[in-house]
Amino acid sequence: MRIALVNNTFEPFQVGGAEKSMLARAKGLAARGHVVRIFTLAADGHARIRELDDIPIVYFKGRWAKCSPWHEDRTRLDKFLWHAGPEWVPGGGTDISVLIEDFAADVVNFANLPGIGYENILSVRKAGIPTVMTIADFAPLCIGTTMFRSGTECRTRCLSCRLISSQRLRRFNLADRYVFVSRHMQDTYHRLNPGGGNMKSNSHIIFNGLDKTFLEAGRQVTGRSHEGLRIGFMGQLKPTKGVELLIRQFLASEVSESATLRIAGVGEETYTNHLQELAKGSDRIEFLGWSDPIAFYRSVDLVVVPSLWAEPLPRIGYEANYCGLPVIVSNRGGCPELVETDKTGSVFDPDDPDSLSREMFKWIERLQGDGGEIGLRAKHKALRDHHPEVVADRYEQVLTF
Repeated sequence: MRIALVNNTFEPFQVGGAEKSMLARAKGLAARGHVVRIFTLAADGHARIRELDDIPIVYFKGRWAKCSPWHEDRTRLDKFLWHAGPEWVPGGGTDISVLIEDFAADVVNFANLPGIGYENILSVRKAGIPTVMTIADFAPLCIGTTMFRSGTECRTRCLSCRLISSQRLRRFNLADRYVFVSRHMQDTYHRLNPGGGNMKSNSHIIFNGLDKTFLEAGRQVTGRSHEGLRIGFMGQLKPTKGVELLIRQFLASEVSESATLRIAGVGEETYTNHLQELAKGSDRIEFLGWSDPIAFYRSVDLVVVPSLWAEPLPRIGYEANYCGLPVIVSNRGGCPELVETDKTGSVFDPDDPDSLSREMFKWIERLQGDGGEIGLRAKHKALRDHHPEVVADRYEQVLTF
């Protein structure tokens, strides 16, 4: 098959979970003999083609490139236009159907389309090419893409999201098939998008996969190379990630007497300073800044994913499992799907903050007497659910029409 993968951002303009997952998916499908090409918006306005890990990346121009998240100086208006412009401004979408036809694609796998436009689903289908949507956020339902507002998870769609996202959702519902990255995502869309076009009858759950490069490097992460037990957090330093809750519970409990906390990641300066001030005076908390994932996993014994928003499927959870580390996750979104409770990790409730310190203390005690069985179970789960060949096989079936 000739497979086109489409996402609104990509390296070097944005390297987050969606971009990493798409590249891993592209490499897995290419390894099976398919011709794969990624199409993405050129945030710098320069159309070109380059290769990344032998996968051709087509960067195309678009009206809203200047509003891309890549631009650090973008305003609140830019953010709004990135999401609303392609659907509501006349001629606002970037029609890439000609590029797709020139590639002679047999199928198109769309992912995130804010900044490009969901009308592409219709234009590609009009060209006679089947479409598959991979859903890893709430963009068709929520203008903010997170279903999280004022520190609380949204259980329903607010009026502003219903109005501004209505056009986007109608076009989203035109795809032929849908892939959700977690059961939680599928359940949420089925509940909040009851019309849904083909969504209910043609939806599948495929967890995101590990990248082959990470797979090779992660094989070397075995055993502890440091003294004392270390708890780790890796991710963006922002309120929705729950790192403040983690710091407070670490400091307020006996956990800080028997372990250290290593925080890897960067964020907005004011909030980062707030977190560092919160931890001030403790020599048991380290802020590492940006860190290489493999080096980070080598340096910790236990990983915490304390998300406050309904995160679809945090990559750090299954990466940590693959490196033989148990994971404590919040009960938000798809996070609980990352663990087999008390075997490869456990779940806590952010509404009961003390439940996090209880879980950390429990795992500290278990790890002190563990002979390696926990790590083996964690790695097995990651390989079973997230191995690139497993993911490629499942996508191959869905992409075949």
